[in-house]
Amino acid sequence: MKKFLSVLSIVLFLSILITGCQEAVPNRPLTMEQKLTDFKVLVSQIRENYALTEYKEQRFGFKLADLEQKFIQKIMLTKNNSEFYAALNEFVATFGDAHFSINFRPSSLKGASEIAVLGMLGIKHGDNILVTELHPLVQGIENFPLQPGDQIIRINKISVKDYINKELVPYRNLGREESNHTFLAKSLFQRSSLSGNLPKEKYVSLTYSSAENGKILTVELPWIVRDYADFQFEIAKLKENPFVLHVTDKVTGTKFPMTFYQANQRPINLQKAFAANSSIESIADRISRFEFDAVDGWTSAHIKKHLSFVTAQGRESLALERKIPEDVLFIEEAQTYPAYIESVKTSTGKTKNIGYIRIGTFSPDAGQEEVLEQLWITLRKFEKHGVKDIVLDLLDNPGGSLSLVTNVAQAFSNKKIKTIDMKFGLNENWLNNFHSMSTSIGRGSEAVIADDVLKELTIDYEKGAKISSKSYPVESFMPFGINVNYELQTKFNILALVSEGNASSGDIIAYLLKRNGLAVLAGQNTMGAGGNVVKHLQAPHSHFEARLTESALVMEDGQFLENNGVKPDMYVDLQKFKYNQYRDFIRRAFEIVSNNATFVELQKIAKAKPEAAKLLEKHCDLFLVKVKP
Repeated sequence: MKKFLSVLSIVLFLSILITGCQEAVPNRPLTMEQKLTDFKVLVSQIRENYALTEYKEQRFGFKLADLEQKFIQKIMLTKNNSEFYAALNEFVATFGDAHFSINFRPSSLKGASEIAVLGMLGIKHGDNILVTELHPLVQGIENFPLQPGDQIIRINKISVKDYINKELVPYRNLGREESNHTFLAKSLFQRSSLSGNLPKEKYVSLTYSSAENGKILTVELPWIVRDYADFQFEIAKLKENPFVLHVTDKVTGTKFPMTFYQANQRPINLQKAFAANSSIESIADRISRFEFDAVDGWTSAHIKKHLSFVTAQGRESLALERKIPEDVLFIEEAQTYPAYIESVKTSTGKTKNIGYIRIGTFSPDAGQEEVLEQLWITLRKFEKHGVKDIVLDLLDNPGGSLSLVTNVAQAFSNKKIKTIDMKFGLNENWLNNFHSMSTSIGRGSEAVIADDVLKELTIDYEKGAKISSKSYPVESFMPFGINVNYELQTKFNILALVSEGNASSGDIIAYLLKRNGLAVLAGQNTMGAGGNVVKHLQAPHSHFEARLTESALVMEDGQFLENNGVKPDMYVDLQKFKYNQYRDFIRRAFEIVSNNATFVELQKIAKAKPEAAKLLEKHCDLFLVKVKP
């Protein structure tokens, strides 16, 4: 049995120790027969369901049959489970697909997997790694050589990019170099045998720039390697760790730590969240199986009641991601996509009202109708207050519902927009989906449309094709599902901010806005994760779950969105702006919008390359030496 997932949508992560019904990896050695069986299961799933095989073969220069034989030989040389997991991850990485992945669930039993940490966490910052915090395992060490604010320049005497390409990309490849460098940088100093990238060396040499005195220094640090089960409990015992709750499974009596994550995949600081005492929809029903230990005097009931910070909305959710300027008019109805109006002085001394909207996901907790109603209210309030210019913050949007993203783009126009097309994988999922739609009683026109598509897909399927020969507009599987915002009276001037973290529906929103002339895009090329993803049954022995891309989104020029993404109109290297939640970049975007009266002027700036990048980056570098992360 398979389960359809939204397009790269993840809103709530519980600890991977409790991911649904997936079984944990075994703590006993797998036999060679078991390893080969699991690998053949994965290859079979690809042959039956992966829609992009031919495209990937052409783009990356391999043949699936040859790749299969190559990795059978690799697997036969593996000496233990970890080497087998590494081989599987390397196989999947060959496809360069942000959606296509395998997931192993760690075991609470000793001997099943290992984790290695170097003592710090960081993010990509230009060509370097900015140290953001020390790992809990080293926080008690006096005079630890690296501190938050330091920038790592070289690792083992090579550049950070070269090190990531060498050590991490072979086991996880998102399909675009910049996206790889940004996302893999987060896991550079905490690596797992389940991801295939456990470090081989005992020590690592780090060349870094000291935030304290600016000196360039070099230090050698040892990898701290732990059995995963020991590591989890060791971290949980550290009193200063604000990210972990201690829980007991009421069914089995097993005790273990649980970590909660935001939609951007960063762990929630539980202590700050409890202190904020947020009070919106509880998620206690999702975690009713577990009992929580008291945290700083909070009872289990208190914790369940106030776990709402995971789904914080409106001003609260925006405050977790961005610095909210003072003296802004916040749109209180904008709970899912926080929005405000700021009065800004232009270069001529006049005052101009500029709207701001943060759209961080297309997998919100609220239903689509509610989300769209909130957005329409936001735009009506913008009109009421004379707003004609909007800074649309789409940065690092990881995706979600294709229906929602299409309707969100449509909300900014009172005329029907042009959407994106899709080629369907010719497998049971899509054929059954259209068959079900075509035979549904009471769906009338929708059933007729679905039946027409089904007939064409069936012809391709019987010819042995793996993907439809024709591209279909997204309306073909959600007929009449786009709601035009006829009440909208203003043609807004929109500067939309995008990054290499915009994936899947985060790619699509950039494409739809650009294709329909609704916004000028500023930032970086989006990731290029272009299709729906489906989770398949876990393998019988190692219990990994595969998530496969089962369609291809097609842009106006005929190119796949996959691996290409959407190019911004104004390219800006965003890496140096991430450390303070893009604060300087967003302020500069407000300056650009405030001093340009029309969309046409914004377009002119966008065409003035390379001057466009300089306009946006002007003044931002000054903040980098003044503001510590």
